Amino acid sequence: ILAASPERSPAVHVCWRERRWVDVACQDTLSDATAGGVDPDSVTLPLCYELVDRSVLVEEPRIAPVLRELFEEEGVLVEGAAGVAVAALLDDPDPWRGRNVVIPLCGGNLSLKQAREILLA
Repeated sequence: ILAASPERSPAVHVCWRERRWVDVACQDTLSDATAGGVDPDSVTLPLCYELVDRSVLVEEPRIAPVLRELFEEEGVLVEGAAGVAVAALLDDPDPWRGRNVVIPLCGGNLSLKQAREILLA
């Protein structure tokens, strides 16, 4: 399992790398669903420690173009967190060639204003 976090909100990535809870400063990101810190007693971190094989950060400028590409090429309108996941794969495709890959695509955290800004850019 590959975990992907936006570079502006790297809390899960840092905690996974350190294998402990770390209070990580986070900034605003288009990836609303993965924004912010992680509670120290959350079930998220133990699951990540157990299941995630690798964790990567995705640069903020990559998110919107990936969302636009998914809309233009696949006809799906997704939120920033899905863009982060797809960008992680597109930025380093070699480990996944010839393998079955699943990326959950979600869309609930994309406002109409954000969609307009992304699609009309």
